[in-house]
Amino acid sequence: MNQEQYRERKLARFELWTRRIIRGNKKVLRFQAKHGASRENVIEHEAKTIRLAMLLLAYEIKNGNPHSLNPWKILYCAATHDDGEGSTGIDHHALLKTEADQEVENHHFERLIADGIPMDVKNFFSLPIDQDDSIDDVHKIFWRCVEDIGYAYFAIGELQEEEANTLWDLQRIADFNLVIDRVKECLDQVELDFFSVQLIFKSILKERERIMDIIKATGKKLPEPNL
Repeated sequence: MNQEQYRERKLARFELWTRRIIRGNKKVLRFQAKHGASRENVIEHEAKTIRLAMLLLAYEIKNGNPHSLNPWKILYCAATHDDGEGSTGIDHHALLKTEADQEVENHHFERLIADGIPMDVKNFFSLPIDQDDSIDDVHKIFWRCVEDIGYAYFAIGELQEEEANTLWDLQRIADFNLVIDRVKECLDQVELDFFSVQLIFKSILKERERIMDIIKATGKKLPEPNL
């Protein structure tokens, strides 16, 4: 089979390749489901991350894109960054993932790309930003912010759903309140000034304050977090 025939075969089978990735990603639940959170699989997580990345990039571009961010790099990563987990069938907690775990995940990711992407465009389909040594620090830092904001949005969404319940699960509220505190600590250490990150996280903190004031008004106290 020559190169052109090989490319045609891959292009013809692109739909089946995509379905295989989606099936794998649907099966893998992310670690948040272990903390009383809403159940979320990898495909749902990536879909939300794409939309979040679009929102952040829109504000960066509206603000003149001072850091010269490449939207393709960010959106590609948002759409695919956990595909390796979907292929291995395992989601590792970010703080518990070993170097060996990451190597296995990267191998599966690269195998997926090799199976489905023709060679003449393969250079566009590298490892996710945090695993690609050729990516500059600006994009790595912005991607880290995308992920951190994603964790904070997940937590605030859980708090908003808890607010709508008749009974308050105070332990759950305490746990997700801590997630937002941890994200704030991470974002406070970011060396670059991303307009979008500051704007959006400010809105998250304001919403968290509103919910906490409602709880405080009930006279109830939050227990110690159990994360």
